[in-house]
Amino acid sequence: MNEPAAPEALRALTENHRAFLSFLEHRVGDRATAEDILQDAFVRGMERLGQLWEGESAVAWFYRLLRNAVVDHYRRRASSNRRLEAFAAEAGISETNAGVRVFRAREALRREVERSCRTCATHGCLDCTCGEAAGGATSKGSEPAP
Repeated sequence: MNEPAAPEALRALTENHRAFLSFLEHRVGDRATAEDILQDAFVRGMERLGQLWEGESAVAWFYRLLRNAVVDHYRRRASSNRRLEAFAAEAGISETNAGVRVFRAREALRREVERSCRTCATHGCLDCTCGEAAGGATSKGSEPAP
């Protein structure tokens, strides 16, 4: 792909964001999963934009990438389910109980990520308001004190 055409391809991809999301949501049945797949596909797409042939539609090329991403999603999910079943059989717990444990572990991880993302990079405090003294600006991700 010619370098000058890259901005046009990027524009075409961003303009079709909603259509891509709808395409994925229809195939995976869950909006959050569709958003995750789309975000990953955009990253991969930006890395592989040079593979776009001259004259090829960026949108058609990206739909091919999305179809492959959906296949990969289902393969990973099937693999994860097999591992979960094997773990449940090995640990002597039901599949449902193993699923609950995985859910709880994911929730604990999510809480830790949220907590660490609210941490001030300079001082290490949560929801830093250091910037308030300097004209009301706050650190990224924090809110001003009431």
